[in-house]
Amino acid sequence: MPDFTIETTYHLPVFRHRTYEADTLDEACRAAIEDDSWDIAEKDVDSSGAIHITGIWDGALRPMRGRRSRSLRSSTNLSSAGRVISRSYSAC
Repeated sequence: MPDFTIETTYHLPVFRHRTYEADTLDEACRAAIEDDSWDIAEKDVDSSGAIHITGIWDGALRPMRGRRSRSLRSSTNLSSAGRVISRSYSAC
């Protein structure tokens, strides 16, 4: 039986709460967006996104040895418990 190495990813929201002094709400929002300091950031693991298949290699541990063997378009979604909600992909 052949081996396949599958790369999966998910989006993990990171947030921060910080107070900005500004004359208007627009200015406060602009200051928050332009603020590069994320030292107080927290991960929001309860709101992480769906799991997506982002790469497929023929064989074991192929990512360490070179390029992907297939191109993949994927919309595999898993619940937080890891059950497949929906799956749609095509590999070339």
